[in-house]
Amino acid sequence: ENYLQEENRLSALTRSERPCLLNIPYGDTPRSRLDLFPATKDNLPTMVFVHGGYWRGRAKDEFSFVANAIDPRLANVIVLGFELCPAVTVADIVRQIRQGLLWIKANATRYALRGDRLALCGQSAGAHLIAALLAPANAEDRLPPELVAYACLVSGIYDLAPVPQITVNQDIRLKPEEVHALSPMRHPLQTRVPIDIVVGGSETPGWIAQSADLYRTIEEQGVSCHYHERPGLNHFSILMDLRGPDDYTARLVQQGLAHV
Repeated sequence: ENYLQEENRLSALTRSERPCLLNIPYGDTPRSRLDLFPATKDNLPTMVFVHGGYWRGRAKDEFSFVANAIDPRLANVIVLGFELCPAVTVADIVRQIRQGLLWIKANATRYALRGDRLALCGQSAGAHLIAALLAPANAEDRLPPELVAYACLVSGIYDLAPVPQITVNQDIRLKPEEVHALSPMRHPLQTRVPIDIVVGGSETPGWIAQSADLYRTIEEQGVSCHYHERPGLNHFSILMDLRGPDDYTARLVQQGLAHV
């Protein structure tokens, strides 16, 4: 809980101290909105962050602080909001994130940012949502070429087989027959870009295994991928790695922006 309080505190501070455009709608639903933390110059690259919360909780406003992971002289930062289970399904959320990314591409000129070759970063369910777009079950769901240049996946879940067995599935309502299509571990990458996979060394063995298994799966596909196990960090404290530009995961994303 202390981490959640700290994230909210840092996020409120970030919104008060930095130029930002809040609650820009990218879709028709109440939560299909994004927050933009603009770079200091026009037409710089864009990093998009997708938050966690087991597809059923939290909100983009709690994650404004990740904008501080990137020096505003290097890139824009966008924090994407999305609808939550049980009002929608996990498959709906994947499509919604795709809609958000396509909106960024279509509206980049209006906001003076670079809307292609995006750098993506997500944590927990957010990492799953990004991975599900990079490795969709159906080739027709793939992202347009050139839309994404890099991805950083932090403490994600990439094979959803355990989800129907856990109590939170009362809200998520994932059906066993949906698991295969929504498990990016089981599908080849359609968007083949450099990927960093980050997980806390103090997370449960199951969470660590999800990241390690995805790393091996991607390596076998011949895609540039690096695995980072962060000693002493757990599923919640790992986000503190994105508080400022000198933090570990923040540096990875900045290096990822070099691919842009």
